[in-house]
Amino acid sequence: MTNRQAAVQTHFRLDADARSRIPFEEFSSIGTPLHFAHANGYPPKAYSSLLEHFTGQYQVMAMYQRSFWSGVNPDTLINWEPFAADMSRFMDEQGLSGIPAIGHSLGGTTTLRLALRQPDRFSVVVLLDPVLFPPSFSQLWSRFFHSGLAYRMHPMARTTLRRRRVYPDRQAIFASYRQKSVFARIDDPGLWSYVKAISVERQDNQVELIISPEWEARIYVTAAISDRSIWNDLAGLKPRLLVIRGEHSNTFSAYTVRLMQKKLPKMSFVNLPEAGHLVPLEQPHKVAAIITEFLQKQPVKK
Repeated sequence: MTNRQAAVQTHFRLDADARSRIPFEEFSSIGTPLHFAHANGYPPKAYSSLLEHFTGQYQVMAMYQRSFWSGVNPDTLINWEPFAADMSRFMDEQGLSGIPAIGHSLGGTTTLRLALRQPDRFSVVVLLDPVLFPPSFSQLWSRFFHSGLAYRMHPMARTTLRRRRVYPDRQAIFASYRQKSVFARIDDPGLWSYVKAISVERQDNQVELIISPEWEARIYVTAAISDRSIWNDLAGLKPRLLVIRGEHSNTFSAYTVRLMQKKLPKMSFVNLPEAGHLVPLEQPHKVAAIITEFLQKQPVKK
């Protein structure tokens, strides 16, 4: 663990409910504010290897998505619109505007949605393999969801709901996850960061996952439903945009990228070889270098 990683501070209780101030991690407390938005099931500390690259210049902050709050019923989620409202609320609470923002997966889609609706929130937007589907798929998946078929048709939702929640120790989690293909491109230090981020010690000396399978599955099945609003507004995006895709992503398709480029011909795009949807965890140093170069070429207003 580096000195920068050791300095990460959690602000507010992670069991805060919807009426409380939104909890967040602060990876450094000096410099220009920069917000990072995490993926579904991947809390901020899972990205330590990526975010430590920015702590020398930026006050790196990362709010926790509502799936980590208590007192919020996952069944109330019918699309991803509330995540943008949560981010707007968080930025109001922290007095943030006109700052650079990075988001992965769900976090990328949420950041993009807020940037379209409140363009002054961000000066620069960086999307890491965002969850964004073509308009035609959005219509189709909405029908599946409202017909009650989404949980049966989404393979990740079914797997998530069957996931083991309690382990004897973190080494057991690591050993189990090391065998999973989804984590195959993540090195051991990166996987350990993830394991530590998603687990908490219990009074009986076992460890429990802090991720709610019910919430994670609900986020999966409500994806794409409100994507049409993004496509309708995308051409009017004001903040400068960088999009990084994992070459082998099974979530953010090459076809979707081409649709984005038609709407935003001036956007910067990188297709990173030998990476998948978890590109910021699989290649954190390369991703950080690409983002840093982009930010340096287009300095953030102060």
